[in-house]
Amino acid sequence: MRIKLDSVSKFLNGIMILIFVSLITLGLFLGSTQSTDHLSALVYGILFFGAFFLLKPYIIGFAEKFGEVKCLVSLSVICFTVKLIWVLFIRVVPVSDYGVFFNYAQDLANDWDANNRYVALFPHIFGYSSFLSIFFKLLIPKFYIATGLNVVLSVISGILIFAIAKRLIDLRAAVTAYLFWILCPSQTMYNSLILSDLLYTTFILLFVYIVTEINAKDYKSGKKTIIKMALAGLFSGLLLRAINACRPIAAIFVIALFIWIFVLCTKHLKSKSFRNTWVPFICTLCAVYFLTGPLWNAYMTARIGEQPASVPGYNIYVGFNTKAKGMWNAEDRDLLTYYNEQEGATAQWAQEQMFEEAKDRIFSGDINFTKLFREKIKIFLGADNACVWYMNTYLEDTKSLAILCNAFYYMLLLQCVIGIAGVFNKYNKSTVSILILYVLGLTIAQMLVEVAPRYHYSILPFIILLGQTVLYGEKNLKYKFLITDEAKG
Repeated sequence: MRIKLDSVSKFLNGIMILIFVSLITLGLFLGSTQSTDHLSALVYGILFFGAFFLLKPYIIGFAEKFGEVKCLVSLSVICFTVKLIWVLFIRVVPVSDYGVFFNYAQDLANDWDANNRYVALFPHIFGYSSFLSIFFKLLIPKFYIATGLNVVLSVISGILIFAIAKRLIDLRAAVTAYLFWILCPSQTMYNSLILSDLLYTTFILLFVYIVTEINAKDYKSGKKTIIKMALAGLFSGLLLRAINACRPIAAIFVIALFIWIFVLCTKHLKSKSFRNTWVPFICTLCAVYFLTGPLWNAYMTARIGEQPASVPGYNIYVGFNTKAKGMWNAEDRDLLTYYNEQEGATAQWAQEQMFEEAKDRIFSGDINFTKLFREKIKIFLGADNACVWYMNTYLEDTKSLAILCNAFYYMLLLQCVIGIAGVFNKYNKSTVSILILYVLGLTIAQMLVEVAPRYHYSILPFIILLGQTVLYGEKNLKYKFLITDEAKG
């Protein structure tokens, strides 16, 4: 029975890889409805792909000469310098959503009762704004504080990318992955904007790092292991709650963990060392994550002035607008405004009305779902130049910058596709599966709600990590899941 279960797991893992490769390939070759010169960017991306193979000997030499610590310190200094220079020279006045984050953070820093209906409608604004408000209380609430924090978060994310790549593959891959993070044009440009993506992506990488470290160590059976894993689960549950406070996507990781452990790695289910490692971790994680939800909502309610909406009705309604291809549009915004301005309306009630409107739109029979989802995939995965348009009034030669962003992005996608396809059915024992499942889960979620090119920011580190196999070969990938009791005997 165990052999049969293992065969099913391998088959399902193969299906997962096939869907992932197909999805990334679509993003690579479809381009985006907002993309500039897609073909040119794709050609440059292929050239970048070839160029990094020529640079491999120098990267390997750097890694071997300086070692892990010096490489990490050197790359972190370079990362900090590059991102800091960018934010010092490109200062973008926070408007639109960025202005909402900035202004509400100042409100939270100045008053406990920072009543705001818009934040109650979209509670994820509160998470990042409350983070900013801590620094606004301690320091002068100026724009450069927020962008300075972006620089620090970029460096922390780079360090975590380095650590994950080192654990999954080797030092050469770690150096290359961090280098790609430093060189990624869109990531550098986003440092000038006040947005939550850099914060929750750092939290995401920290969560993946914890899971990767647990998976890489050989924990023995016993009470000490159970306690350690319970504590790790407690911290990870809080981390997922922090992610959800900034963007409601943490559930993707809960689902991914269950799929990875209980579907893709079924042959380990009878192992005592497995039970003592992963069961306490997952149970504690889920308990903390779900129990802290009401506490966070109560805290938000006290500060916002009313209960935050728990139904993303507006986002679902926009996500199925075929004319706007699932993107933000004034017509749908006006409908939300209409409900929100009704006498006695609350944020929860307004979003519930939008949810009813969404159901009517979805079941109207007027939607070509295949066409809509195809367009949304193009928007979500087809290009990486949205950052250029967000700050186009501050940049010169936006066309060339847009092509540069897309070319680098297409290089990353190309590496990712070839690397994953090359080890089609061998990832199920590694936390690489978590990376793949997150990309798939986030993409599926975006098909159901409002979509925007910027929303794929949090998968950029994963695309970078997944692409390292093509540069350094599948033989270097650590397939170890957890040494079973049977293997020890």
